[in-house]
Amino acid sequence: MTETNSLVHQSSLLKPILRLAWPVVVEQLLVLMVGLVDTFLTGQFLETHHMAAMGQMAYLLWMFPALMSVVSIGTTAVVAREIGAGRRDIANLVTNQALLMGLGISFSLLLVFAVGHDRLLDILQLRPEAKQAAIEYLRWIIPVLPLMMFQQIGIAAFRGAGNTLSGLLVMGLVNLVNILLASVLVSGWGEFPKLGWTGLAIGASMGYLTGALFVIVLLLRGDFGLRLQLSCLKPNLMQMKRILAVGLPGGLDMMATVFCHLWFLGIINSLGTLAAAAHGLAIRVEAIAYAPGSAFQVAAATLTGQFLGAEMPQRAAKAVWITCLLCSLTMSSAVLLFFFSSTEVIRCFVQSQDEALIQQASQLLKIVSVGLIPLSVVLVFSGALRGAGDTRGPLLVTFICFVLIRIPLSYFLACKELPFSWGGEALVGLGWGVQGAWYAMVSDLIVRAILLASRFIVGKWKLLKV
Repeated sequence: MTETNSLVHQSSLLKPILRLAWPVVVEQLLVLMVGLVDTFLTGQFLETHHMAAMGQMAYLLWMFPALMSVVSIGTTAVVAREIGAGRRDIANLVTNQALLMGLGISFSLLLVFAVGHDRLLDILQLRPEAKQAAIEYLRWIIPVLPLMMFQQIGIAAFRGAGNTLSGLLVMGLVNLVNILLASVLVSGWGEFPKLGWTGLAIGASMGYLTGALFVIVLLLRGDFGLRLQLSCLKPNLMQMKRILAVGLPGGLDMMATVFCHLWFLGIINSLGTLAAAAHGLAIRVEAIAYAPGSAFQVAAATLTGQFLGAEMPQRAAKAVWITCLLCSLTMSSAVLLFFFSSTEVIRCFVQSQDEALIQQASQLLKIVSVGLIPLSVVLVFSGALRGAGDTRGPLLVTFICFVLIRIPLSYFLACKELPFSWGGEALVGLGWGVQGAWYAMVSDLIVRAILLASRFIVGKWKLLKV
């Protein structure tokens, strides 16, 4: 019995869930550290417009992998099915086909972002100083997009095979390189030049470059039976179709999420630089709670796919419910921290004299604490449905909740004057500012959690073929 197949044959479900989840928790904390270190350095050495630009980078650095998720989501689901069924050779072929597809998509994205990033920042309504800082940052990130693809798809394939430790090792390297380079280049420590904001961009880009190269090394070694092979890189339309059948709706879900988040961000940016900076800072800190949620999401997706591959749908359902309980219990600690100590948490990242930024960001943390348990439900059940190959359900839920709840409610709660008119007269909102937008975000999470849990309970995902 292989190490990966043992996941579906163990009598206890708790052990495989935790075995899959703990490396991803640490991995996501390391991912988070990249952003938190940059946020800390920005708050200590740079200015408010840099903090506003850093908030945009959080979204755009999420946007790149979201666009690649058309391939990575399908890769995890199909590899998990093949591993669960004991067809490791097919899992390896799927991995190589995914990398081939990702290479083509990533070079296309590189061209699009190289040409259109200026227009994108205009759409986000950044103030001129913050926009210029964002452009300088992107000049260092855009060239490494193809290598970031190898990192994302390689880790997605490893996760489908039950190997979550490789992602942890990769992000350890990314984090180490980023912290060292960014710290010395921003501050000009020792003999290093003081590059300020540019130093942050160099540190981040070199970190992602190092992580991608390490994934390539792992694939050349053939860890967990997944090996980069020239003979498997010849286009195989059947396997590509399998990946896209699952990945395309899932990728569209991620892209719809990113698009709506950018729309949501545009609403906040229209409220001014302080609101944009507070939002960006709070988003970075709130990601502390997101890290364990992402880990349990990966565990739910992997176990669901492998149990269905082994024709054990009831065991898959039980594993997901246990995963959801563990995820909610874990994230409840962040609920208490953010609700009762939000100001103290925010003060760790910004200079004490920037009191207006501290107060706004701490209020946002307190608001989002209410939505963290619904977020845990969203993460686990969306991961489980995607692992089963049901990516259309999460896509529909995302579309409904963003378009009918988060966006219109954000306009109404955040803005004093809405950018719409009725019968020739301008419509007015409550004008609660960035706090109103975050109330809308929490409302969206609550409804989304109910809809995704309901779809999982109905159980049609158990009958899907991948």
